[in-house]
Amino acid sequence: MKRLPKPENDAGDTYAACISRVRDRELKSKLENLRDDIEESAANYDVKAQSNQLHEIAGTGDYGGVSGSEIQKVYKDRMAKSGTPGRPIYDQLMIVPQRRCPLCSHRDVSTLDHYLPESEFSLLVVTPFNLVPSCKDCNFNKKTFVPSSSENHTFHPYYDDFDDAVWLVAHIVQSDPLGVQFQPVKPLAWDDSKFNRARHHFEKMKLHALYSDNAVSELIEVRAILCELFSLGGCETLTEEMAAREASIRRARPNSWRAALFAAAAADVWFCEGGFKNIEDILRL
Repeated sequence: MKRLPKPENDAGDTYAACISRVRDRELKSKLENLRDDIEESAANYDVKAQSNQLHEIAGTGDYGGVSGSEIQKVYKDRMAKSGTPGRPIYDQLMIVPQRRCPLCSHRDVSTLDHYLPESEFSLLVVTPFNLVPSCKDCNFNKKTFVPSSSENHTFHPYYDDFDDAVWLVAHIVQSDPLGVQFQPVKPLAWDDSKFNRARHHFEKMKLHALYSDNAVSELIEVRAILCELFSLGGCETLTEEMAAREASIRRARPNSWRAALFAAAAADVWFCEGGFKNIEDILRL
C-alpha cells in the first residue's frame, strides 16, 4: 500500500471542465447549478478523510433536480472517455510511480476507483481526491464498498501512511512442496483502529492469495541462486543473502511482500539448511 501525493486539482474547476461541452441547454444549466454543492461536498470530504471519518458522509443520489445517473455520466461520458474535456485530468490522476497500484503494490494501474462509490455519492463523482488509481483486480475486489466505521476504511493513498511501521509479515510453510503465508501483525506504535484498517484492507483486497502466489513464483525464479549460495557457504551464506535482500527492499518499500518473504526465509533455519530445495517439487507440479 503506497501513499500518493494528494491531487491539487480543484473539484469545482474539474467539474466545470467536464460539463463544459454539454449541448443540452436545460441539462447544462442544471449541472452548472450544482457547482457550489460539488465544491462543498469536496471540502467536507477533505476534512473527513484527514480524520478517517469518511463513513460519516451521507450518500447523495438525485440532487438539485438532476438525477444521480445524469451526474454519474459526467464522469463516465465527460471524464473517463477519451477525447472528452475531463480526460486530461483523468490521465493526470493515472500517473503513479512505476504504474504500480497503490492498493496492492504489485499490479499495474489500469483504472480510477471511486473511493466513495459513484452510485451512492454522486456529488463526488469527479472530485479528484475521491478518484484513486488502481489495478482492475483491486477495483473489482473493492467494488462499491462503503465504510461503516473508522476501523473498516480501506487504505486511502491520498490520506493514509501505512509505511510508517512494518506490519506485513510472512512465514515459510515447511511442507513438500513448501509454501509461503502472509499476514498483518500489529506494530507497537499503532493503535487498534489503524491496525484493524490494515487488516481489513488486506482481507478486502485479497492480498494473502496474491502475495503467496507471487512469493512462490519468486522462489522458483531465484532457485538457481539459492542452490549456488548453499553450495558455497551452506546455511550461513544463504541466511546472509536473504537478510541482505530484505534490508535492500525495505529501504524503498517497508511493507513489500518481497521484503517480508526474504525476512521469513532468513529467519527460517529449516529453509536455509536445505528446505528451499522443496522448490523442486513445486516445479514438478
